[in-house]
Amino acid sequence: MQKRPGTGSVNIKLTDIDSRRMQVNIQEGKGLKQRKVPLSPVLLSVLRDYYKKYKPGHYLFEGAGGKGTHLGLNQGLLDYESGDLTN
Repeated sequence: MQKRPGTGSVNIKLTDIDSRRMQVNIQEGKGLKQRKVPLSPVLLSVLRDYYKKYKPGHYLFEGAGGKGTHLGLNQGLLDYESGDLTN
């Protein structure tokens, strides 16, 4: 996944995660191009923990009104790294 929030991490749908192929489908990323990027086993584990905790509906990281956002990515990963998955 991209390191720059606000580019590809904004609108990742649950269906964009392909755990069998270990890829993430980035729709309309930089330059409005579609890309398939590798998904590491460690990140897949983090995303599964995030999914279990927050139970997103359509987008992986949902903002207000159920629209995609990068804010969940930042906070979710910070919570995971600190071991604080209680929120």
